[in-house]
Amino acid sequence: MNEPPSIIARRKRRQDAWFLALLIGLYPAAAHAYIDPGSGALVLQALIAGAVGGVFYFRDKILLVLGKLGLYKPREIEQPEDEASDPDKPAE
Repeated sequence: MNEPPSIIARRKRRQDAWFLALLIGLYPAAAHAYIDPGSGALVLQALIAGAVGGVFYFRDKILLVLGKLGLYKPREIEQPEDEASDPDKPAE
């Protein structure tokens, strides 16, 4: 595979950057802090509530995007027939 040296150099820099990010992410940092279980539960509850609230808030936009992708088809609401307006039915 004959690639120009500039592409090879960019690929090498990108690999080096990913390796450095991996090393930084895996390096154990000293954390001199404590979060009690009640605070952790509160944070988790807030994150879940925010995600669920976001889904309801942006529901129309989400369904619009899913409809454009062909993953969602709105169902049609059937209207009940009004018996009084049926001209073929005899009056009782």
